[in-house]
Amino acid sequence: MPERKPSNYNFNFLARQILRWVGIALVIAMLAMMIIIVRNERNYQQGNDTYAQLIRQVVTTPETTESADDESAESDGRSSESQALTAIPPFSTQLTTNSTSSTSNEANQMDLKRVRSLIDVNFPALKAVNSEVAAWVFSEKTTLSYPIVRSDNNERYLNHLIDGTENPLGTLFIDYRNQPDFRDDNTLIYGHNMEDNSMLASLPEYKRQTYYDDHPVLYLFRPDQTFRVELVSGFDIGPDDMGLMQFNFASPRDHDAFVLQIRTRSWFKSRVVPQSTDRFVTFLTCNYESNEGRFALVGRLVPLGN
Repeated sequence: MPERKPSNYNFNFLARQILRWVGIALVIAMLAMMIIIVRNERNYQQGNDTYAQLIRQVVTTPETTESADDESAESDGRSSESQALTAIPPFSTQLTTNSTSSTSNEANQMDLKRVRSLIDVNFPALKAVNSEVAAWVFSEKTTLSYPIVRSDNNERYLNHLIDGTENPLGTLFIDYRNQPDFRDDNTLIYGHNMEDNSMLASLPEYKRQTYYDDHPVLYLFRPDQTFRVELVSGFDIGPDDMGLMQFNFASPRDHDAFVLQIRTRSWFKSRVVPQSTDRFVTFLTCNYESNEGRFALVGRLVPLGN
């Protein structure tokens, strides 16, 4: 009779096979993870390069103006004028506690000149890239400077860049149920909170009072108007709370109820007290601290002119 091998031989053989296949599975999982990481990095790079190139094409800043002046042999005084305007203190220094008014026309005009010296958007060139462009958002001394579009749905720009390229960065977009010119009582703007800190990733920073104190206003540019967005509230909002996000208020009571809600829920204490005639803009982005949650940043619109 053939010699029988010990019973533990089969056990050891089986254990080695299991370990072998577990090792293979781990290698495959690591390779898959690396592929995902590389793909994400490539998408981030592609998206950020697209927006960086767009800014070079359609946006004028003090840096680009100085570069053009250096290349020109003639000086017409524009550089010194720009330096004088950028030396004007930011409007944020004029916001006082419980500010109710939108300040004087003279102060608004000065702020308009100052911010236009920091950034000037060429809308004809921008609309040549995408005819659905509605505005441009700018936050001073931050990375928030992007075009905003509006289409006939809220899906396309979740994963398409401004030039139509499919990319997870997407494009900031106005809710299709809103008017594109901010005439509604509350205009909703959506954008991703990307892991590389692009798009609206800076918004949750408003959970810190010090960040609000440093950046209490944003700016919105349109071809025919510039708005200062004086921030009122930043708060977490879940799927069950989206009913709070009305486009137009049925009555002054609804307006006041909205203001009370957002001020009560805010992470920061705003210096602004909205009035019954104020219109708002609400930026919405992902809130990774809660499942299916979003972070909402609300500001009142102050038209500065063009």
